[in-house]
Amino acid sequence: MMPNLSNAVRRFEETIQFTIVKKTVTDGDVAEASQVKPALLFEGQLQPLHPQALLVKPEGQRHFKWWTLFTDLKLEVDWIVKDEHGLIYRVMDVTDWHAGDFMTYQLIEGPGV
Repeated sequence: MMPNLSNAVRRFEETIQFTIVKKTVTDGDVAEASQVKPALLFEGQLQPLHPQALLVKPEGQRHFKWWTLFTDLKLEVDWIVKDEHGLIYRVMDVTDWHAGDFMTYQLIEGPGV
């Protein structure tokens, strides 16, 4: 059984604010716009993806700015989120470490994600 690592993860957490960008389909076109809902304030750790993990990505994706987010917040793959500084990220992958009481997300940064 995996030990509960939530306390160790929480020692490195900081307050992060995300606004979810909502997708709507109109006449077959996908449009994305910031939700009117209040921003999500949560505790987490956002750090650049380790260079060795970047090497296993397909060659066309290696030039993207990849990030790893550690948190207990539930996000969905393919969601687009904007932080308080205006940076935009797309959620590309999620790993549920439910035994450790946290989630790991891989995000891509960029305006056209």
